[in-house]
Amino acid sequence: MERLDYRFKYMGHTSKMKRTASEYFARNIWISADPEERMLPLMIEFAGADRFFIGSDYPHAEGFIRPVAKARERLHAVSQNSIQKVLYDNAKAFYGI
Repeated sequence: MERLDYRFKYMGHTSKMKRTASEYFARNIWISADPEERMLPLMIEFAGADRFFIGSDYPHAEGFIRPVAKARERLHAVSQNSIQKVLYDNAKAFYGI
């Protein structure tokens, strides 16, 4: 997104896009992350916490046991506001509940 936003800033006049890639991302993309994903805190820091939530795939074999506890461990350095969004608010918004 960073590279696309940079290109849009300097070459947007050559594109049919009306907004930056990060604006399209913020309006249209949701990411379901694994609770043990090591890069999740960095992705949240880069893209913001508003479009991420945790998936567990439970009870499938590739699912995670205790996904919320594992996600909390992984997100220990992230703000409590971001954790609230990733573990609760965003899924609620995505599913319309």
